[in-house]
Amino acid sequence: MFATIGPVRTLVLTGPMVANIDLSLRKRVVITGRVVYEFSLDVFNVMNRVTWVPNTGISSTTLAGWQAGLPGSARTMQIGTRISW
Repeated sequence: MFATIGPVRTLVLTGPMVANIDLSLRKRVVITGRVVYEFSLDVFNVMNRVTWVPNTGISSTTLAGWQAGLPGSARTMQIGTRISW
């Protein structure tokens, strides 16, 4: 027989939704029969939305709050080229 004292509760932190939109553009050009040139452009976090994270560190001066940004959450772009034969 098991006795229960009450419901078991856990601490769950909820916050703003993380919604990043990534975009990729690719262009493929056939130079000759076997030689192909490819150009690519990748954009991460197109809308440049800030990702908020909870400020729950032990060294924090406030009991609760939010601080802006995860590392690498800013808009970044990358360009690539490729020649295949």
